[in-house]
Amino acid sequence: MLGILAIVFWSTTIAFGRRLTEEIGVWTATSAAFMMGGMISCVFWSARYGTPRALLRHRPTYLFGSGGLFVAYIICLYGAIGLATNRQQVLEVGVLNYLWPASVLVFSIPLQGFKPRPGLWIGILLAITGAVLALAQQGDLSWASWQRNLVTAPLPYVLAVCGALAWALYSNLSRRFGPTDGVGAQPVFVLATAAVLLLLRSMAHENSRWTTETLLLLAYNSIFPVTLAYAFWDYAMRTGKIVLLASLSYLIPILSTGISAMFLRLTPGVTLWVACVLVIGGAMVCRLSLREH
Repeated sequence: MLGILAIVFWSTTIAFGRRLTEEIGVWTATSAAFMMGGMISCVFWSARYGTPRALLRHRPTYLFGSGGLFVAYIICLYGAIGLATNRQQVLEVGVLNYLWPASVLVFSIPLQGFKPRPGLWIGILLAITGAVLALAQQGDLSWASWQRNLVTAPLPYVLAVCGALAWALYSNLSRRFGPTDGVGAQPVFVLATAAVLLLLRSMAHENSRWTTETLLLLAYNSIFPVTLAYAFWDYAMRTGKIVLLASLSYLIPILSTGISAMFLRLTPGVTLWVACVLVIGGAMVCRLSLREH
């Protein structure tokens, strides 16, 4: 249930986060959200479990391996968005980012010892197709656009793919090497990410316009998509059903597009419902085609 809540919270990022980044910049928005989120996480953890030093009492493989992958994912994702030359490329970067649910399933085979059936690859293909159709609701996806943007600005695509692989590895390694008692090092991961984002923000020279609306949006992003979503996902990956959650993760583009449509008062087209059927069907096939034991 916590993993599903993380998926729902992440699905609101586009609707609420886009407005925030337009007002104060990509690096300013993300660094502030992760700094606030990390501080909130540490305060909550200290109130519940005691001294923050206990956060560091984890296996080095989990603390530095999973922590490094967490930081790498965030930097790659927002770096790809920030370096995109136009909104069309941002959309295409988003498509590549949603390779991570499929990658989680694929990496779970060698890292978790799960047993795949042939239907797994069909399920992954169906779900990816649905994710692409859902994202196409926000713009005009075409092969010509991909080729043009790839030639003129290839770095965002490279970062998006690296980010997707980093998050898939993070999800699997956290389960394999992380603690099983529910006490993870996610607050440390978020604060480390914030430190790197602040460094990038200092080099970006972004112009920020702070208003009451931006402060409210920043508070929301800090609490829900950052603090709660990443904490819930970390716990779910370490103790929950990784195959089920990775399969359900394909719903993020569907939920994100639907929430954005409601927030922006738009009417989703028939393609979105087709995408929804493909994603849910693909997720079910993936779930039935990969045995966790």
